[in-house]
Amino acid sequence: MNDFLFGIFLMLVILGVYSWLSTSPASAQVAIAEINYKGKVKGSESDEYIEIVNNGSTPADLSGWRIEAGNVDQVFYFPARTILNPGDRIRVYTNEIHPEWGGFSFASNQPIWNNKGDEGLLYDAAGNLVASQRYSS
Repeated sequence: MNDFLFGIFLMLVILGVYSWLSTSPASAQVAIAEINYKGKVKGSESDEYIEIVNNGSTPADLSGWRIEAGNVDQVFYFPARTILNPGDRIRVYTNEIHPEWGGFSFASNQPIWNNKGDEGLLYDAAGNLVASQRYSS
């Protein structure tokens, strides 16, 4: 019986350490700053964007993080070695590339953000929800 309890204790310790390691302290400081959902480009609204900010004091590695915009085909994954420094902001546009904002795009020919209301979701590389922002017109 003691071996059984020790086994359970050991498993709980391992799970606790794994949970602690998989939670990035930086993720608590990364947030959605803005969703610009009313693009000026007629039809495609390619100039829409979601803006991500690092409110923390250390760089955040966004490699493998993803943004979801409500539909299966509206997902953006940050590429490897995407670092967001403290105080910095990056934008992911619907279908434009702006190097001054990181150069990221959903590469969609259709609007990503619904003008009547939608929600942006930001997940870390482990699949944990880090931030969300809902809006309505």
